[in-house]
Amino acid sequence: MKLRAFHETGSLDDLVIHAEDGEALLAGARLDQVVGMTLGALTFQPGTLTRIGKQDRLTLLAVDPAAALTLEAGKTATADIAFNSGRHKKLEVTIAPRRTTATLMRVTAQPSTHQGLMPIALTTAGVFAQDARLNFAFHLDGSAKLSGRETIEIGTVDGRVQAIIQPGKGYDLQDANTGIVAFDTAEALGPIAYGPLRFRVVTDEMASAWTPLATIARLPEIRTITCARGKECRISGNRLFLIKAIGTTEAFQQTQDVPDGFVATEIVTKPIQSGRIFVRLRDAPQAVASIVVR
Repeated sequence: MKLRAFHETGSLDDLVIHAEDGEALLAGARLDQVVGMTLGALTFQPGTLTRIGKQDRLTLLAVDPAAALTLEAGKTATADIAFNSGRHKKLEVTIAPRRTTATLMRVTAQPSTHQGLMPIALTTAGVFAQDARLNFAFHLDGSAKLSGRETIEIGTVDGRVQAIIQPGKGYDLQDANTGIVAFDTAEALGPIAYGPLRFRVVTDEMASAWTPLATIARLPEIRTITCARGKECRISGNRLFLIKAIGTTEAFQQTQDVPDGFVATEIVTKPIQSGRIFVRLRDAPQAVASIVVR
């Protein structure tokens, strides 16, 4: 007779989910084994897994966030957590009150300069270079006040990378209503972070709802642009694969696409019309970037 061996199934300590919220937080051990959760008619899938001390914390994301708006504070439900071994565990949970929401007041950026590279200007609101220093102000909705002891969690919307900004190390107060945050995106999130960012305020392990912050885009390293009068231009540099398309006008009336997997160090374009070359970036195709041709 063959015996089937099972790995030790993860243990569950706590599950927190707030009213009208599409995100739950599961605490326990070996939570890397969790493959999903159902709560009534709602289905959740694993998100970011972190470890604090000896405890795992797994974010669970609603497959249908709009349906999660039906969660009512004070209601009790049974969560069914599924593991990759095929086993299930059930956990009773009481829906917590709706989370406080942080409102973004304004966000600006200080772009970095790199010797030997041509400056690339991003003119679309809310889109900044991935290596810029971001500064933003926020306040909490309702009657909630800030103490200055909070931490600010910043991450990509898809949950790939996250960072914590500590009091006195990037997080400051204007007053009890307004928080001020400053951080270097590449240093805090790593050199390959890109795309839409969001933030939330964490107090005594209670986090506000996520708030959209900005979009960061990696920039190509353009060293020279050489144009012959009325003829083609040559763009030379590195990481040109970060360019999605090139236009000779801001309206991109004549567009030249850069193919996927482009690895060359030079692109030949059509003649320019305004002393600038315009590009769309792969990380933020809705944005317009421009380079002055000297």
